[in-house]
Amino acid sequence: MEQIQEHQFKVQNTCEDDRMQNDIVVEVYDNFEDLLDMQPSWDSFMEEMNAEIFLTYDWCRLWWKYYGKKRDLKVFVFKQNDNISGILPLFFETIGLWPAYISIIKIVGTDFIPVTINIPLKKELLNDIIRLLTDKLNQFYNWDLLHFGAICGKCE
Repeated sequence: MEQIQEHQFKVQNTCEDDRMQNDIVVEVYDNFEDLLDMQPSWDSFMEEMNAEIFLTYDWCRLWWKYYGKKRDLKVFVFKQNDNISGILPLFFETIGLWPAYISIIKIVGTDFIPVTINIPLKKELLNDIIRLLTDKLNQFYNWDLLHFGAICGKCE
C-alpha cells in the first residue's frame, strides 16, 4: 500500500470584526483499499451532497477494478475541521494517436457512459478547493484537460 499524501491549504475567512483561520486539508490516495475505513463517511457525504450512485465508494471502487487499467488514480479527500468538504476520485490518462496526444484528468466512472453528476464539493468552499486541487494536480501531472463530464441539471 502506498502512503497517503497530505497537504494543507490555509484559508482566511473574515467573520464580522474577527479573523478566523480555517484549514482545508487534502488527503490524496492512490488506491481504494486505503480508503476502506472511510467508506461509511464517504457514502454519507455523497448522500448529503445529493450525489449520484456513480460516486459512491463501492461504485467507484468496482469501476476502477475493471476500467482502471493503464490509468493513474488519485482520490482527493478535502476536509475542513476534520469534516469532509469534498471528495474527487480522479484518474489520469493520455489519449490520442501519434503525433497528437492529450493528457486528461477525469472523474472515476464518467468516461464510458453519458452520466451526469453533481460535483461533490461544499459550495461555500468551492473556490478554495478548486484552487487547491489544481495546485496539487500540477504537482502530480503535466495535464491538458480536466474533464468533470456532464454536470447534472439539478446541481446548484
